[in-house]
Amino acid sequence: MQLINQLPQPTWHHLGVNEADSRIPAVSWKEALSAPTITFSLPESTCVPDAQFTEGGLGSVWERELFHTASPHTYVLDNASGNPLEIHVTLSDEGLTPMALDLHALSGSETTIYEIVEGKGEYAGLTRMVADKHAKVHLVQVHMPDMQSRIWSSVAVSLAEEAEVSVTRIELGATSIVAGVRSTLNHPRSVFNMGALYLGRGHDLLDFNDVADHIAPDTHSEMRTVGVLDDMASKILRGTIDFKRGSVHAVGYESEDVLVFGEKVRNRTAPLILCAEERVEGQHAASIGRINEDELYYCKARGMSEAQARELLAFAKLRPVLDRIPDANLHDRLLTAIEERLKNHA
Repeated sequence: MQLINQLPQPTWHHLGVNEADSRIPAVSWKEALSAPTITFSLPESTCVPDAQFTEGGLGSVWERELFHTASPHTYVLDNASGNPLEIHVTLSDEGLTPMALDLHALSGSETTIYEIVEGKGEYAGLTRMVADKHAKVHLVQVHMPDMQSRIWSSVAVSLAEEAEVSVTRIELGATSIVAGVRSTLNHPRSVFNMGALYLGRGHDLLDFNDVADHIAPDTHSEMRTVGVLDDMASKILRGTIDFKRGSVHAVGYESEDVLVFGEKVRNRTAPLILCAEERVEGQHAASIGRINEDELYYCKARGMSEAQARELLAFAKLRPVLDRIPDANLHDRLLTAIEERLKNHA
């Protein structure tokens, strides 16, 4: 069995959070499509980035398998065109769609990257990114496939001195979703922040593993996740801040805010702070709860049905992450997609 999304420091096995949910099937690499439908808005780079990429959220073993299967696409980003890099992946139910992406943001560049996955089928993706000194990158990942699809998605980020990388991850539901981000802050004053959103309904299996490795001094990380779970959905979120020796004056913060509708939802959250350095600051927080009866009464008193109230309160929970998306058209499209999926389960 493939062990993916492993917790950096194992805890009690009976909690079931040390690795990905055992009910999630392994990737069948033999079923990978030879010519998947992937389009890019910018031409690929002719040179291969000379950089040491780090391990991503799902783990190096899984990522090596993907690189053996997919032909990596390479981009050296200098913001010369002034346009964002847009990647659109259309899934096929004829087999697995694999994608491997190498990104290198040059010093002083400012870049936005959009990865959008749609359709019905299986998707395995890996995005590896190096941000040079003073580079600023915003990666927006949107997974909104058919509800019968399966998603595996890993991100690896390596930051140079005073580089800033933001990741916005949107997961709108599938039969199973396995996703993870690992950021390596190995140079002084590098900054990583992530905002993640998920919807889980029916019998969805959602499994996340997000890690911020603080190696250099004066580094900063922030990981915030919001989600809505309904029906019999099951979710695991591992959020790890790891202060390695030498990361003096580093600051790390992680939080999750979950709204639970279904009576049979299974929600597991495993926040973890590892510390080998004394002069650091780390915080984690988790809020898991059902609709507040006072809020529900307030909405009904103003003429809303219970279904409309649920939808409104869910939107309120998810909106802060949605508002991170700079593209207005994509933002509005996601609002519509979330509204439709919430209504179908109201």
